[in-house]
Amino acid sequence: MAIAYVEFGQAASSGISSGLHLGLPTSSEKITISASNAVSTGAVANDAKGAGVVRVTVDVDVWIASGLSPDAGAAPRRVLLAGSSIDLLVPAGHKIAVKALD
Repeated sequence: MAIAYVEFGQAASSGISSGLHLGLPTSSEKITISASNAVSTGAVANDAKGAGVVRVTVDVDVWIASGLSPDAGAAPRRVLLAGSSIDLLVPAGHKIAVKALD
């Protein structure tokens, strides 16, 4: 079964040079990847800086999107290849969507 691991946390800074993650994730979940759009149940929490950080790790090639109602089946989206992770700075309330690469 193909899985996306999603970790929601707080951003230490909006600048990469000072480090992105502030401690451990505040929540995490697994999303089953299929040919249909799958959306996280969790979302980025409010942060004093106005942004949170999400790390997404996948074991198959996927489309990925973030937003209040994200759809990884349509643009804007990006590719995330199997065995890789991406860290995204996202506003509070945003979720993550994944869909198998077609």
